[in-house]
Amino acid sequence: MISDFSGATIVIFIALGALVLVLLFIFAKRQIMRFALRSRRGPHVPIGHSAPRWLRKEIERRLDLVGRIKHEPKLVSEASSADTPNPETLCRMQAMDDLKILEIQLQTADPKACRMPNENLRPFLMAQLPGILKTCQPKTIHLLCDLYERARFSPDGFSSNHLENYRELVANLVQISQMNKSSQANSSPKIAMTTKMKKKKETTASTSL
Repeated sequence: MISDFSGATIVIFIALGALVLVLLFIFAKRQIMRFALRSRRGPHVPIGHSAPRWLRKEIERRLDLVGRIKHEPKLVSEASSADTPNPETLCRMQAMDDLKILEIQLQTADPKACRMPNENLRPFLMAQLPGILKTCQPKTIHLLCDLYERARFSPDGFSSNHLENYRELVANLVQISQMNKSSQANSSPKIAMTTKMKKKKETTASTSL
């Protein structure tokens, strides 16, 4: 009797333990689903639920493109400059806006010189050295990029003196791009004339033969 009772007790304890484990698993699963539904940003009903299949695919494609959209707006205006009490913050914002001026000037001089908002500035400017910034020194670009990174990312101070040096470097690059643009415009008619003369000589030589 004692041995039979101990065996039955062991079986009962094992069954109770298994039941407790199953209950804990169900409770944990319900809690995980509850937290997932709370933290989910999207709607509980899928977007385009009753729409045709092609329309759902188009909606999902456009929603995926939203995360890739990047834009660097203008930071300083008359209202924002009046609302900014910290002069250092204002200097940093002005440095960001001055960079957009440089990008516009470079793209005006060369339509291929277009920097994307998420593209690193230093490799972009270094890639323009063989082209629109061919007479610029790499040291100038590195100084400009160092001041830009200090204004945008560094916790170190960025005073009006840093902004003045930064603007001088920006103006230098703008001037170099304009000079290279004018030199390219002046050299293009000469290149066209030389190519025409070469073609004319080739045609006259072929006709004489």
